[in-house]
Amino acid sequence: MKRCAGCVTFFAIGAALPSRPLSGRLHIQVANDAKAKGWNIGLVYIGLGNAEIAIARIRERTMAGGHHVPAADVRRRFERSLQNLAAIYSFANLVLLFDNSSTRNKMRKIFESRRGDVVFSAARLPGWARRSLGAIIGSGQSKP
Repeated sequence: MKRCAGCVTFFAIGAALPSRPLSGRLHIQVANDAKAKGWNIGLVYIGLGNAEIAIARIRERTMAGGHHVPAADVRRRFERSLQNLAAIYSFANLVLLFDNSSTRNKMRKIFESRRGDVVFSAARLPGWARRSLGAIIGSGQSKP
């Protein structure tokens, strides 16, 4: 990831919970370094209501032949991912949040900010989004 930030005009980092979530320091470091070099940083974050939803989905995936991730790892990464969401939000040019908690309904867009200005916020934000970004998205105010 570090190498490609210096040699191309566009790149994306996949960080999907639970196997490669936005829970590591490397994602923040790469994004911060790219921002310092003049890159625009966009974040598309797809959240779940809680780690137990992710664990259940991993169980289904494992039964279908996919790889397993221990529940303790999922729980740890889930919380760290929410913390890192707030960290990247502080310097991202574009932030799109989607909630994928429901098994009955399609994933839904819940929040968007561009260059620090909140341009869309669902009337009812899920708890994970409120917990991660707190007052920023709850009040509809811009980033400092």
